[in-house]
Amino acid sequence: MHLSGWRQAVILAGNDLWLTQQLTKILTQFAEKKENNLIDCQIAYCGEIGLKHAFPSLLIHSYHFKQSKNLLGQEFELAILDYRSPVKQQLILHLESLAILGATLKANGYLILLLPEWDKIENYSDQDSLRWNNATQPLVPLQFYQWFKKSLSPFLASTSIRLYQQHTKNEISLDFSSTRWQIPKFALKEQQHILQQLIQAKQDIYLLTAARGRGKSAVSGLLAEQLAQANITVYLTAPNRQAIKTLLKHCPQQPPIFLAPDQLRTEIDQTPAKFTQAWLIVDEAAMLPLEILLEFSQTFVHILFTTTVDGYEGTGKGFSLKLAQQLQRPSQRLQLNFPLRWQEHDPLEKWINQLLLLHTPQQSSTNTTDKEYFLPLTQGEFSQNSTVFQQLYSLLTIAHYRTTPLDLRRLLDAKDQYFYQLQSNQQLSGIIWGVTEGKLDLTLIEQIRTGYRQPAGNLLVQALCFQANLPLACQLKSLRISRIAITPNLQQRGSGSRLLQHFLTDISLQTDFDFISVSFGYQPRLANFWFKNGFQLVHLTHRQEASSGYYSTMAIYPLSKQGKRFCQQATRQFKRNFLLSDHHLITEICQQLKWQIRSLEWHLTTDDWQSLSDFALHHRTFNACYPALQRYLKQYPNPTLATQLSAFIRQKQYKKNALITLKQSVKADLLRKGKLFYITNSN
Repeated sequence: MHLSGWRQAVILAGNDLWLTQQLTKILTQFAEKKENNLIDCQIAYCGEIGLKHAFPSLLIHSYHFKQSKNLLGQEFELAILDYRSPVKQQLILHLESLAILGATLKANGYLILLLPEWDKIENYSDQDSLRWNNATQPLVPLQFYQWFKKSLSPFLASTSIRLYQQHTKNEISLDFSSTRWQIPKFALKEQQHILQQLIQAKQDIYLLTAARGRGKSAVSGLLAEQLAQANITVYLTAPNRQAIKTLLKHCPQQPPIFLAPDQLRTEIDQTPAKFTQAWLIVDEAAMLPLEILLEFSQTFVHILFTTTVDGYEGTGKGFSLKLAQQLQRPSQRLQLNFPLRWQEHDPLEKWINQLLLLHTPQQSSTNTTDKEYFLPLTQGEFSQNSTVFQQLYSLLTIAHYRTTPLDLRRLLDAKDQYFYQLQSNQQLSGIIWGVTEGKLDLTLIEQIRTGYRQPAGNLLVQALCFQANLPLACQLKSLRISRIAITPNLQQRGSGSRLLQHFLTDISLQTDFDFISVSFGYQPRLANFWFKNGFQLVHLTHRQEASSGYYSTMAIYPLSKQGKRFCQQATRQFKRNFLLSDHHLITEICQQLKWQIRSLEWHLTTDDWQSLSDFALHHRTFNACYPALQRYLKQYPNPTLATQLSAFIRQKQYKKNALITLKQSVKADLLRKGKLFYITNSN
């Protein structure tokens, strides 16, 4: 049964020639309808193959998968998702593009999905696996293929989604209806009701959540427009500027003032008074750290936090509850339920939600806890048990993480992963998700250290090698904790620390890892959690992450003898350089770790000479080399170079030409002082 306003999905499965023929027929039919003014003609194509034939009468917007985010804010009657690959016996299962296209398709629209032979798909490797699996060659994602077909099964049985295969005789028939679908009055009424509540502003802060296609961006834009007409200043911030296009369409005359999260924080610190009588709209607030949102909540007269409860970029599940619990001002939670872009109970939306686990039911919570059990969880256990997998994914999504379709792919099929669980009240209540890193080729390590290579994967050890001059990080075998999540009813009760301690004990006895690592945005409370559990600080980025406003912090926990020696080297080197780094957090870190700020080391070591050489000849960053430069100038004074260095530091942004000039000056000074030995040794 197909209702007016529902979108339809059609899967075409066959070889390239057959798929091209069928797609040409569909687009020809679409063009004929358009020429007779029977339908609108906005078409989106997303894929790497491209269309083989031109259709001059059709406006087709073509995007590669990397560009699919640019589709946000647009609407289409027909969307083509081409999962074929230019490489034989491969495909490209880019799930984010499916979620994005599904959100842009209008009522009565069609999604055409192109796949190789349905019965042979398990023989195809997936190029997309290079994004989420730490390998140089694509793998065959058998677990996801099973998950994909299983999710489609009930929709194919009810014919709400249709599958056409090359070897069958079924004639492809699509009804490009000219019937205009009207948005139900009750859906518009819901939107207007929420807009009026916001304009009346009886509360200081509002938290608006909605699934895609519900008009959340429209509400935000209309609110900004009406406030501006009343001479009220409105600011807008978001983790992704690309995604606010729809919002801005609804306030074309007087758009809000956009500031990126880190820029907004800086301006609030510098001139807080100019924001106290203004409104702030935070789009996709769940994608920002809670600490930043709480900072914003103390400044503006009114704030609207909005977030999508599901989508390609993550999930906002649990966001409103977490934020509302910590707000110190009157607040109200609002929710948009009815779709405005398509008819309610749309089968395409249902399928995408089931495939990507976007509406996974949350686990029941209770204030009483049964005995806690800590034990490993294998990939096979949850990949073959949909109930356990849904519990795991639900736990990740409610933990305020950027849980995305990429994580779903990684969970099911990526190699060299390690999972450790907390079971309580007969359900999964906590999880540690680890990813193996290290054991890289020595030639590659040298290329990473000097900045000439940045291969996929091995994120943390590569950062330590390049930014902290710790190549041994890439040689040793380590496990990076990618996620740690605890169900909300067990948080702040020590369950996270108990899970972590059991994990560390078990993994030290049963594996051959040299150390465990973790990376997180620096917040005193979060850092204290890791430090009190034995992790030691080895690196802190010099600049804040633009999306979060926090400094990326890296810490390690040694296991083997080699790991312990490496940890001693890394912590000693970090402290020695950090105290000379002029870092914004130097006072806070020294207080937390009980370091003496004045205990500076000025003698030059082999690591310093290596850092100077890599800066002069290769791609070592200025911030990584700055402590060594200070030591060098103290031991080998050069007023001209010192003046040049001071001028470079005073720049608000490091300019490329100025950096090149500084590197040349450092190289020339090293040569003049007879330090060529150290330079040639670094090549």
